[in-house]
Amino acid sequence: MGRTRRIGVAAAAVLAGVALMGCSGSKQTDPVEIGSLPADLGAPIDLTGKVADTGALVDWPDACGLLTDEVVQSLLPQTESIVKTPESQTFRFHSVDDPLAGQGTEVEVPDSRCTVKFGLPLGMLALDSTKSDILVVLDYAGSPSAFDLNFEYDESRAVPVENGRCMRDDLLPNAYSCANATGQVAFTVLLTMPHHGKSLKDPSRYVHDGETTEFSTSDDDAVRREYLDERITLPAIEAILTRLKG
Repeated sequence: MGRTRRIGVAAAAVLAGVALMGCSGSKQTDPVEIGSLPADLGAPIDLTGKVADTGALVDWPDACGLLTDEVVQSLLPQTESIVKTPESQTFRFHSVDDPLAGQGTEVEVPDSRCTVKFGLPLGMLALDSTKSDILVVLDYAGSPSAFDLNFEYDESRAVPVENGRCMRDDLLPNAYSCANATGQVAFTVLLTMPHHGKSLKDPSRYVHDGETTEFSTSDDDAVRREYLDERITLPAIEAILTRLKG
């Protein structure tokens, strides 16, 4: 039988919630089920393409192709829809032979940013399937020799991962900036999953490995964010890094 663990729920909020349920007989919103990575993370991503004079790959990996639908579905088994929206980005790429004294060369890269929206049929999330998504952004793809000129790694913000290295992003809250082990690709991943209770008095509930955990909307959301990142965001990053072994 699964266990229930409450995190960050103040005593007053608990009493108010019990009173409300006792009067209305309303049922709590079903929990979001969190799974695990599938055995098949997707085919390895080819990084042996032609390199331009700037040191950047001529053809970058497709950001929407980094994270497979199967991985999203396995991590969030209740997902009813997955919609990927690609976008282009403009980079100022720095190379070891930069003739402009470090100013870099502007590069337009198609499909280097992807929003992966997933629909969950639970509480508030069921009303708007656009509320939850995983943002995947390519930050660099090219020669390892120019990697350090285009990706600054801060050890003080490091997060342990396999097949590469990651750190908490200093500009985008709750995002992780990562690089594969060969120094050819850098990318950023950000999970957005708001509270899903039917009302602000209904805590968000998640079940993982048989244990149900609740988070109140009245407390600091950082603890809930950490919980989700450990069980969804970081496994998704591990899946991407495994495919980018080079």
